[in-house]
Amino acid sequence: MVRHLAQGISANGQDYPNRSRVDTLPRQTGATMKRRRGDLVGLSLERAKAALAEGDGAGALEWLRLVPDRPRGLESAAHYQAAKQALARGEGNGCLGHLRSAVELDPQPLYQQRLALARKRQAPLSDIAWRAILAKIAPAARLPIDWLEPPVREVWACGAFYSRGAGQAFPWTRILRGAKRPGDDPEQHEAMVDLATGFLCRFLVERTLLLASVDVVVPIPPNPVRYAGRLMSLPDRIARAVEQRLGIPGAPDRAGVPERGTRASRPV
Repeated sequence: MVRHLAQGISANGQDYPNRSRVDTLPRQTGATMKRRRGDLVGLSLERAKAALAEGDGAGALEWLRLVPDRPRGLESAAHYQAAKQALARGEGNGCLGHLRSAVELDPQPLYQQRLALARKRQAPLSDIAWRAILAKIAPAARLPIDWLEPPVREVWACGAFYSRGAGQAFPWTRILRGAKRPGDDPEQHEAMVDLATGFLCRFLVERTLLLASVDVVVPIPPNPVRYAGRLMSLPDRIARAVEQRLGIPGAPDRAGVPERGTRASRPV
C-alpha cells in the first residue's frame, strides 16, 4: 500500500497525484480563496456605498454584513438612514433601534438629538380622528408635487384650503382658520391646533415618503404684523409638532419672526 502510493498509483490501480502536486495544492487554493474573499469584501463595500447613496440604508447594512472590518462611519450612516426609512413606514421601535446603533458607532450631534427625540415621541393622531378628518378633506388639486421645481424638489399638501367662497365652510378650512386665530377660548384654540398639527404629522407618515429623506424641519417665517396680532405662528406650531410626534428636530435659528429689514415669506 505504501509502495503503491509513493509511486503515484493507488492500491486499486487508479492514478493518484504525485507528491509535489499534493504539496502545492493547499498553497494555491488558499491564495485563491484569500484573493476571492478580498474581491467579495471590496464589492460589498461598493454596493453598500451605492445603496446608501440611493437612500437605502437597510440595503447598505445587508451588504456591510459581508464585510469583516466595517468602516464605522459608513455603518453608522447606514443605520441612520435605515432609521429614517423605518420612521417613514411608521415603525417607531425599528427607528429607535437603528438610531441607537448609529449613535454607538458615531455619536455625532444630529444622531444624538434624533435619538433623544425618538425616545420621548408623543402618540400619533388617533385612528378615529384621522379617518374622520380625512373623509372631509378635498385633495389639493391645484398644488401638484412638482409645482415649485427646480428650487423645491417636492411640494406636499395634506388638503385643499379655501380662502374665499363657499369652500370656507369646509371642515379642513375651518380647522386651519381656528388654529391660526387664538380667539377668546384658549382651550378650543389648542384643540384646533392639536387637530391640525396631528393630522399633518400623520399625513406625512401615511401618504408621503418624506420622512425617509428629511433631517430637520424649517417653519416658514410668519408675517410680522400678523404675528404681533396673534402672538403665535401656525408654521412654528406645526414644526414643533413634527419634532414632538415624529422626532425630527427643528433647524436652529430658522424659525420665528423675520429680522427687521427682511421680507416675510408667505406660506403656500
